[in-house]
Order: sequence, then C-alpha cells, then structure tokens
Amino acid sequence: MVMKTKDELLAGLQRKNETIRLFKYPTVTSSGMLIKDYLMGEKNPFYKKATEKWERKLEEMAELGSEVAIRMGLWSQNDDRITLFKKQMMGDENAVDPFIQGCTAIAYRLNEGYIFSVLEPPNGMTHKKLKDQCDDMKEVLFDSEQVCSVEPSAKTLELAIDNYIYNLTPKLTVLFRDEKRPDPLDDVWKIDSVDEIEFDIESMKFYTAMKETGEKFAVPFKDNGGFLVGGVAGSGKSASFLVMLMAMLNQDAIDLTIIDGKTAPTELDEFQKYGLADVHKFKSSGGQRNYDEILEVVTKFDEEVAERAEDFKEKYGVNNFWNIPVEKRPILKVLLIDECQVFFSEKGKDNDDKQLIRKIQATVENTVRISRAYGGMVCLATQKPSSEAISTDLRDNCGLKLSLRAETSSAESMVIGERGEELEEKYYATKIGSAQQGLAITKSEFGGRERVRFAYYPDDAMTRDLERIYQRKLDEI
Repeated sequence: MVMKTKDELLAGLQRKNETIRLFKYPTVTSSGMLIKDYLMGEKNPFYKKATEKWERKLEEMAELGSEVAIRMGLWSQNDDRITLFKKQMMGDENAVDPFIQGCTAIAYRLNEGYIFSVLEPPNGMTHKKLKDQCDDMKEVLFDSEQVCSVEPSAKTLELAIDNYIYNLTPKLTVLFRDEKRPDPLDDVWKIDSVDEIEFDIESMKFYTAMKETGEKFAVPFKDNGGFLVGGVAGSGKSASFLVMLMAMLNQDAIDLTIIDGKTAPTELDEFQKYGLADVHKFKSSGGQRNYDEILEVVTKFDEEVAERAEDFKEKYGVNNFWNIPVEKRPILKVLLIDECQVFFSEKGKDNDDKQLIRKIQATVENTVRISRAYGGMVCLATQKPSSEAISTDLRDNCGLKLSLRAETSSAESMVIGERGEELEEKYYATKIGSAQQGLAITKSEFGGRERVRFAYYPDDAMTRDLERIYQRKLDEI
C-alpha cells in the first residue's frame, strides 16, 4: 500500500469538503460571525501560518465529530475516517484508504451549544435517524436541553471560524443547545389597525404573519388563482385571511365577494354592513337549501373574471393579468368561500341538491384554473378538508395552501400534502396546540414546510377599520 503523508491527507480532506472560499466584501453568516477579506497565496505573507491554523482547527473539529458519531452509534470505528486515518499513519498494513471508506463529521462549540454536522454519512443515514439519535443522547453527550435542526428548505449551510468557511450538510446538521429555546411563534403579534400592515401592490403581498426567523410573511397572491386554508374550529382560520382581506380593502386593491357557509351571524356579515363586499349566506330551512342561489353567485364571478380578461390583449398588449403595469392594472377580483365543504359535499343530499353541488364545485374549479392569469383569486376555508368535500382537481389547482391545527394527519395531508419521511414533528399541523390560534404550516418557497403565525386582529380593531374605510369611500363620492 502506498502511504500518504499527513499533508496529502489533509489536502484531500480540504478538497473533499471545499472548505476555503474567497470573499471580496465582509459577509455576515447566519451565526452572526464576520467573515473578513482574506487574500490567498503570495498576496498574503501570513497565508501559510493561517493555513496551518486552519488545518489544526479542522483536525480538532473532525476529532470531536468522530467521537460524537461513534458514541451515538452512527457508525463504528471500522467505518470512521479519523480512526482509519490514524491506522494508516501508524503503518497498519490492513488499513483501508479512509477517503474511500471513511465516514466523517465535525463538531464545534458555539456560544449557544455544540454544532454537529455529518459530512460523509454511512449508507441509509437520514435526517430523521440523525435527529432521533441526537435527541436520545443529548444529555449524555453535551448535557444539552434541546436538539435543533436546520430549516428543511435550506440548500446550503456554512460555519464561519477565524476567517474560514466550513461547508456543512444542511439535512445532517444539528445544534445541541445548552438551554431549550422558547418557540418564537409563542409570541402573538397584535395589530390595532390594518394601517400597520406592510404591503407590495405589484406582487399583491400583504405581510400579515410572522415566520420563526422573525421575518414577516405574506401569502403570495401573484401568479396564483386559489388559496386553500384548513383547520379545526377555533384554530384561527379567520386570522389567516380576515386581516389580509381588510388590508387589501384598505388599499382599494380588491373587489371582494363572500360566500359564508355558516347560517349564524359571523364577522363576515360586517363586510356587507359597511358596503365593502357582497355577502351571500348559506340558508337551510325545512330541508330546502339555497344551492341555486350560490350557483348563481359563483357563475357570475367566473364569467366576470373571464370576460374582462378578453380585453387584456387589446387594452394592455398582454394576455396575463400580472404582466399589466401595476399603475394600469385592473383591480384583483377575490371570491372568499368560508366553510366551503358546505357547498362541495354531496353527503346526505338529495339528487337535486347533488346536481347543484356538482355544478358549484365545477364552476369554482374552473375559476381557480383561469384566475391565475385572469386576475382572480378564490380563497377557500374549511374545517373538514376531506376528499368528499374538496376534489383532487380543486385542491391541486390551488397553488397556495396552509393548514392550521388539524385533528388527523389525513386532514392535514388533504390541504398541504403528505409529510416527508424526514420531517420534524414541529411541522405537523396535528402538533399545533389548541392555544396557538393563527399558527399554520405552509409550503416554503423551496418546496419544504415552514411555520408561520398570523397577526391577532381584535374584533373592535376590525370594526374601527371598517368604519374608517367606509367613511373614506363616502367622502370620495
């Protein structure tokens, strides 16, 4: 066997992990550590000395990572790169090439705890397996109270130490926190007026929720035609769209039509009272239901969205609503159907009602399909998201989906899809607490899941805003 020098092995590890990068400007990483300009080679007289320091640091992190991985049972000494490397350095003729067979990880102490990242995993290693092992061993290894994972949507992860960047593996990186961190979404964001809501009319983003990171979140209406919201009674479904619709009305950004599946009075009735939307209530008396009236409403909305789109090319030179310059763009037409299962489920209905229900659902499906380009948006809210209540076609055509607290995993998956195998429990809608009204699980821009919590908008604040908007419209007449 050809022996490799220590320098050759370290150089191989350096190349393998691509740990050195160049930066022209100072950069702040997610850990808050500053990465300074660092000129390499002949332009920096301290390059060699600094590189030696980096090599020592890498050795220390790899040694600790190896120890942690073996103690957790992630792999054995016979599969560990550091152990195999040491055997080779000692002249063991039976030692295999560590860069062919060896698994490797690094561990490093940060202010809040130890970060651990598997760089070369064994076959079959998944995020879930790693997280479960770390949870089981956190107290034994580091006297840690909590194991935190990287956000599922993260594509890259870097650790900055002493002017060097270490590339980590996002899905196989955890942080052993010394102290358990409180859930950042336990704090409720209360607003006293929709004047507080930040917005971008061009993209129709109204920032009515908070992410775990503290960033504000907006449901991205642009280039979408359907918004599906699921959640049990009391989970805060109203919070997910009421403040958003109010903020849009405050900016004269939408033409709103509401269909309410509740027969009892609700806060949605206030939109009709103040002349800000047409509100159509579900009616049921003596076995008679007003499905015919609801069919007329959805048909009219569908036709209006389609008819005005016929003029886009002639008036604006484009076929897509969202390509029209914002200063010339017509107002967005929005249809909200609350408790939509009332109008979509055929269960227990007679044949006449079933025919009307099928027509209602088919019309709404068509509206969602065409609205993406025609300047419409259908918002559907339900506490019973079953296949009987919401067709697969309708659900699939809704590009925007979020689930508040759900009772079952099937109800959750009907709204936001199946859970990934490696998904953490905090991204389960069934794990949202009953006291966490307005907390929801939605799709991130990278296709994973993220947690958001919508602003708390008290009834009296909504009433004041309704009165103010109504008075403003009167003054404009």
